[in-house]
Amino acid sequence: MNTREILRYFSPRWFIAIMGTGALANILQLLAGQPSGWLHTAAVLLLYISVIAFPLVSVLLLNRVFLDSATLNKELKHSSLVQFYSAIFISAAVCATGLLKIPLPFPGPEGALLLAKAFWGISLLSGITLAIFTPWRIITENHGEIRRILGFWFLPPVGLFVLAFAGNFLALKTGNQQWINALALLDAILMGAALFLSFMLFTLFLLRALAFPFPQMDVIPSFTIGLAPAGVSIIALISYLPLLGKATNMAFLPVASIKPLVLFAALLIWGFGLWWGAVAGFVTVTAFRRKGIPVTLGYWAFIFPPAAFTLATLILGQASGITFIQTTGKLFTVPVALGWFSVSLLTLKGIFTGSIFKLPPSFAEIIDAKPAERTKSSQVTQHHFQGKFPVFSLNIPKNDLYTDLHALAGVIKEKIFKHPVAKHIADFDHFAHTSEIKGEMTPGLLNALNVIFCFGPKIEESHVMAARPRSFGITEFEKHFTVSFLEAPSEQATQTMKDWVHSL
Repeated sequence: MNTREILRYFSPRWFIAIMGTGALANILQLLAGQPSGWLHTAAVLLLYISVIAFPLVSVLLLNRVFLDSATLNKELKHSSLVQFYSAIFISAAVCATGLLKIPLPFPGPEGALLLAKAFWGISLLSGITLAIFTPWRIITENHGEIRRILGFWFLPPVGLFVLAFAGNFLALKTGNQQWINALALLDAILMGAALFLSFMLFTLFLLRALAFPFPQMDVIPSFTIGLAPAGVSIIALISYLPLLGKATNMAFLPVASIKPLVLFAALLIWGFGLWWGAVAGFVTVTAFRRKGIPVTLGYWAFIFPPAAFTLATLILGQASGITFIQTTGKLFTVPVALGWFSVSLLTLKGIFTGSIFKLPPSFAEIIDAKPAERTKSSQVTQHHFQGKFPVFSLNIPKNDLYTDLHALAGVIKEKIFKHPVAKHIADFDHFAHTSEIKGEMTPGLLNALNVIFCFGPKIEESHVMAARPRSFGITEFEKHFTVSFLEAPSEQATQTMKDWVHSL
């Protein structure tokens, strides 16, 4: 990829790397327990990386507004891709938390507090905006793709929880009663929205898993994101108690009375997190064994959610005094740290080779990154027509074998005739029909034909009739043909059609 392409498709998923790095910094400082020692030094270094990376990544992302606003707008309109923009305010809130909790030699306590306020302010403005903008986009745009409800949909409620606990720490750090009162009310609102949104999304996520096939391999890391709501909600609830005790406007809530309830709720959520972590772990291992998981920025989803849950485990262990939880948190730190180191190396390698900047398959089919290069491609590619119809297509240059559209159609029909189940039904001259009614044509189109056939070996239910028969659409241009077809309900039928088209 050239520099322009890298900048055009620069992803907000880079902020997830900042989230993971900042979360690990907070873990190490909590374990250090003091502003000295190698754990503290490592925490400071990771926090510096996060704080410096945030404005750099922000500028590169903002550059897309001027370089290719159309593609940016396409992402913001899409029900799945818009979710990743919540990583912006999550990373800002994580940086703010680090600045409040990790003593820094530079810029010192006052400078760190000022920076924390700036990061928290960025998180607040972008967080509330995206918390409303994201569901509004999903509701008002015609997506109709439940299969797109994957782990990254958890990012908005995760962000609200992180914004809440960053606000808890900030209010206590300032010691200002007005800040304490204002943030005690605001953070309660944020946690309320995040809590119920998380419940709904877990239900939708499991519904998607029940009703739709296993997703593409590049989105498998998103299963781990389900750990994040469990982790950050525990941190938000426990860190809210000291703030509640000092907020005069929340005096109607006695801290001594509700503290046991909060800790019990946190313990229940922790148990759920353990279950989800086990499920996500088995899903990940299964995916690796089946086809492998390509290295993308999505690998950072293996870091931040476990890191958030580990931090929550350590905080819950301290608050409850349960030794088992404290020990578990320390044990969790080891794989999180090793994972961060491994993914960092893979990311650096991808930066030098350029592979990390390439759009993964699940993104490419939505964004349709390189339409101009399709005529050169010998691979069957998938994209979503109108954002929701899964279409496979292949461009074939004209040659001595395929001199016109009917020659190409003849080869396809021969494959249908030879198949033991498939049956050719008819050919529909779409070009002649559209010309007759004086309909609109795409520029450069010379001919268009549908080869209609059916694969159906059985009629297992009435609704399957809506997905039959099948059709190959063949369009002819001056120098090439395009063969396209809609994904079939049967994975085997879809694969057969892909094999037929690829053999052309």
